Amino acid sequence: MKNTFKASMDSCANDITVVITVFLALLITGFLIFQFGGKMVSGLVSLFLLGAYIETYLFRPVSYEVNDDFLIIHRPLNDVSISRQSLNKVELVDKEKLKHAKGTFKIVGFFGYFGKFANQQLGSFTMYATRKNKTVLIETTDNRKVVLTPDRPAKFVKQLQNSNITKAFVPTL
Repeated sequence: MKNTFKASMDSCANDITVVITVFLALLITGFLIFQFGGKMVSGLVSLFLLGAYIETYLFRPVSYEVNDDFLIIHRPLNDVSISRQSLNKVELVDKEKLKHAKGTFKIVGFFGYFGKFANQQLGSFTMYATRKNKTVLIETTDNRKVVLTPDRPAKFVKQLQNSNITKAFVPTL
């Protein structure tokens, strides 16, 4: 069995991505044309900005795959695999539980919402999301928490349910 679930961006992430893309394009163009601080400084700043943009693009979540052995978070570079045997809990989570999340190494809105986060309700968690709703919380046997946002969350949770998961919750939609 293998199912792939799309991870489309919500309108907020889409809007932020467009605004940042246009802003960076204008900023890089300005640095290259007007050469603020000289050619070397303008070139280095432009390369840094372009590199940050490309890195964010390459590590954004694109889709989620559920097969017999793994849950795979597909990204343009460096997929993330979680063994299905290590899954302890899978549940739909209300977006309210994700509010007030603080984090380090995080992206909020630019190609999605991903990185390391923490809040009082969930504690520490890693997010590979493209939207603020349709959230699924996965807990592993080693107490790691991962938040994902597949386009069809109820079907995604149902697909992950198996005898290894001690608690799974899928509300009727």
